[in-house]
Amino acid sequence: MRWTDKAKRLLWISVMTCLCGMSFGCKGDGKVNPYIAQRIWELTSEDPVTVQAAIDFLLNQKPRNVVPALMENLDDMHPLAVRKVLIQDMRNSAAPVRRYEPEKVCDLIAALLHHVTGVSHGTIYNGASDTQRIKTIAAWQTWWSANKQHYQ
Repeated sequence: MRWTDKAKRLLWISVMTCLCGMSFGCKGDGKVNPYIAQRIWELTSEDPVTVQAAIDFLLNQKPRNVVPALMENLDDMHPLAVRKVLIQDMRNSAAPVRRYEPEKVCDLIAALLHHVTGVSHGTIYNGASDTQRIKTIAAWQTWWSANKQHYQ
């Protein structure tokens, strides 16, 4: 039996829903938001249109819904297939759209966290060394420990 991409995604979401506290799209109350989980999964797609649609979807969610899910996946060091993305910056009218070239999933998630929260812990958005990534992830995790209550 050959698995289609759609079947794999649906199976993956089902498994993650069962695991609940350890899955993509978890909210502070332990419930999985399947729409956010699906969009985070789509960040790893090989299709640029799918990746851009996932980014746009995530940026248009309430921070309390998307930040916990992004934090759950921040330490993902897998390479990205699509390495050129546009992120709309709602806070900065001088540069309303920014172009990034992230190399790994954590690079893109850090950029999304920056745009959703307004906080930056290092510029790994256009790629970086693994040492820089580890430092940035650690800084985000420290920030998350201090600010988690604001996103529940």
